[in-house]
Amino acid sequence: MNMHTVIKGARAALLAIVAAGALHAQALPDGKEILAKVDAYREYAASGFAFDFTLTEAEGPRSVMRVSLDGDNREISLAKYTEPKKYARRVVLTVKNAFFIYDRGMAAPVRITPREMMFGQASAGDITRITFSGMYSVESAERKDGAIALRLRAVPDKGATYDLIDLRVDGSTYKPILAECRGSSGTAIKTIAYGSYETVRGKELLTSFRITDCATGKTSEVRLGNFSPVTLPPSSFTVEAMKYAQ
Repeated sequence: MNMHTVIKGARAALLAIVAAGALHAQALPDGKEILAKVDAYREYAASGFAFDFTLTEAEGPRSVMRVSLDGDNREISLAKYTEPKKYARRVVLTVKNAFFIYDRGMAAPVRITPREMMFGQASAGDITRITFSGMYSVESAERKDGAIALRLRAVPDKGATYDLIDLRVDGSTYKPILAECRGSSGTAIKTIAYGSYETVRGKELLTSFRITDCATGKTSEVRLGNFSPVTLPPSSFTVEAMKYAQ
């Protein structure tokens, strides 16, 4: 074996090692692990917590809700409007894939369908309650221009409003960048452009995003803030208690 052959063989081996290293560096984490990292930017505490949800529509009033999450079950939440005054008695309860609304003048809370949650102010609240790791499975994932592109499909009976979501997250931090929420046929219904992040008591949290209605082109701006580790007692997260929420 001459020197030229030795050098050529060594070079080939080196290139193979470099290629293998690059492939390893590009390997994606498990899909569930990625979604858990994404969800962590919206989870203030491991137990129940509460936050203010401020919605500003392009053509419409500004509204504020105080959202409280059950301490034992992330699929249960209660949203109480604090602004504007005409919505002061409006309350929305979410229990897995069931939604109930109570407003002034109603004799009792009324159940609304997941489809009704897609539209108007309710849709913004519905988008906030999305937990990717709990409601969706990963059909595909690939790296694109420094980001990770995922195709998500709703898991049956987990309360997901949208059948499919195309989610784009930062390839190194796993912060969500853009979500395209789709129906079963693949038609785009809403897009969510994720905005700013803030560190609250040592934890980095998502604090703003923009929702676009694909049918009308109208946008809504959402801000999340005033996070608190204190939530409502378990007895508050029931249909019967909605009439007494203050």
